[in-house]
Amino acid sequence: MGLNIQSNGSFMYFRDGKLPMGTPDPSKYESLKDKFLKGLSNPDAVSDPSAREALKTGYAAAFNRMVEEKSGGISIVQKDALSANTIQPVTLLQDFTVKYANAGFMGLALFPLRNSPTESGEFLEYLRGTEFNPQRKRGGRGTRQAANSIGNYRFERRPYQVQSDAEEQDLGKDIVLAQGTSPINAMFMLRERVDYQLALRRELNVIDIVTDLNSYNASNRRTLTAGYHWDEPDAPIHDQLLKAKAALWSGEGTTMTVAWCSLPVWNALRTARSISRVLSANHQGFLTPEEFCEIMQIDALLVSELRVNNANISEAASYNRAWGNNFGLMRVSAYSQLQDASFGATYRWMPDGLKDGLESNLWYNPVSSDFGSFHYKAALKETHVVAAKDTGYLFKNVLSAATPLY
Repeated sequence: MGLNIQSNGSFMYFRDGKLPMGTPDPSKYESLKDKFLKGLSNPDAVSDPSAREALKTGYAAAFNRMVEEKSGGISIVQKDALSANTIQPVTLLQDFTVKYANAGFMGLALFPLRNSPTESGEFLEYLRGTEFNPQRKRGGRGTRQAANSIGNYRFERRPYQVQSDAEEQDLGKDIVLAQGTSPINAMFMLRERVDYQLALRRELNVIDIVTDLNSYNASNRRTLTAGYHWDEPDAPIHDQLLKAKAALWSGEGTTMTVAWCSLPVWNALRTARSISRVLSANHQGFLTPEEFCEIMQIDALLVSELRVNNANISEAASYNRAWGNNFGLMRVSAYSQLQDASFGATYRWMPDGLKDGLESNLWYNPVSSDFGSFHYKAALKETHVVAAKDTGYLFKNVLSAATPLY
């Protein structure tokens, strides 16, 4: 049946045994969040001893004991409960930033994380042409002689430099206290809002790369025109996809073939007769992700419903699908820590002492705003590289202008 990770209309479907190592799993993040929030109301029910103790005596307890209900509303019970000493994040809450995942964000599933112990380094750019030109031994068949020296002829070394990225936000103490007996709700929203924005910025960076025609070699990109758009009844979609898949170079290393698109593009694909009739001449209804992957013999399908507002400040909102009117196929590394002939990778600075290369801090500033405020900040250093252009294929203008990208 495969693994289908869903959230808010987006999904990531992987065939059985085909989940690349290190792929962000939104279901695991939601499970962590669920356990934490349930633990707030009943810490004794939390099975993990360290987490149970943290909830009862640490971060959450400090916020939940600082107010109590009165007939006229709420009042501060313990003013010093908001001091710096009582709000240091416990390990349980730090995990939220490290493990944050959203099914609408596909960037790290396509450009998996690789550990960079330094802020700069080199990655291997794989070249297709030399892979099909093996060095031959002299002397003909059966001749015994010294081994060939392969050298680095299959790839070239390219430099990379990680870039700082950080998000932060303030939350007024008066807003926290207005949450009644559950001020932790506001604090959790503060943390999650910052984590979301940090992940969104990465997502948009990856989108810029994978939807850029220049990220692909000329033979591995196509802009569709009238008669070939996938929302037109006679479009040869199946034929186009087969040719695109055949164009993907299979180089060194273990990779998986992954398709990606926005929700409107998938909605057109799942009703396309040129694909569904491959299953049966009488096939009715929508294609499932499982059926699509089986027909195309690919390992995964990622579909995002993510929208972004592209309007400038003071302009009317203009909401657009972040992944646009595009469809892509690419080879993704099955083992993210190994360099191989996969389309792209994310290099993140991960020095000793910094868990997963992510720094997060929460503190209380008494002089900020009238009542003081809480400040949360998350930061990392990473960059995205294209390592093998020929292992990807891009379709642009997939749907005609007549189909809005709702």
